[in-house]
Amino acid sequence: MDWLYEGNWLVYFILIVAAAASVYGWTKQRNGWLIVLSIFFVGLVGLYSWLDYRVETRLEQIKRKFQEMAKAVEQRDAARIVSHVSTNLRWGSSDYPQFRELVEDTLRRQRIDSVILWDIKFDHHNSELVVLKAKPTGGIASGAEYFFVKTRWIREGDGQYRLANITVHNPYIDADQPLEIRQFR
Repeated sequence: MDWLYEGNWLVYFILIVAAAASVYGWTKQRNGWLIVLSIFFVGLVGLYSWLDYRVETRLEQIKRKFQEMAKAVEQRDAARIVSHVSTNLRWGSSDYPQFRELVEDTLRRQRIDSVILWDIKFDHHNSELVVLKAKPTGGIASGAEYFFVKTRWIREGDGQYRLANITVHNPYIDADQPLEIRQFR
């Protein structure tokens, strides 16, 4: 049902075309029901826009949290990063405390300066997964490499989605095989 709140451009397009067709029909026939129909479609565009603005969908919340974590990398704020991580996190053989330690150590030692994230979307084959591309910059990152990242988010008791599982993949060599955590140390 997220399509109702996502602001899908196809839905906007269909509603606007329907409104335009109704207005065009009215200009040709001057039939009163066509102007009412066009007002109805314009109202649906407004309602759809309002729903898109007012409701944060699961994917929109996850995208926002990814951007907040990327900003926290620049600000070297480990606490803000892990605030979006579930205490049930699994990353390879690591758990939440080990992940938090890795984040704190990476930021403290300035191993990366920022992370650029893009192409954040649900996996086509598994809607439980959110996939994206990530490019670390500065520190040990040359800036040329990027990684394919698969994540799973869970909704916790406070209604917020938090990162519960993450795997990082080399997009150039066997993108299905996750990289080992020790490769980032």
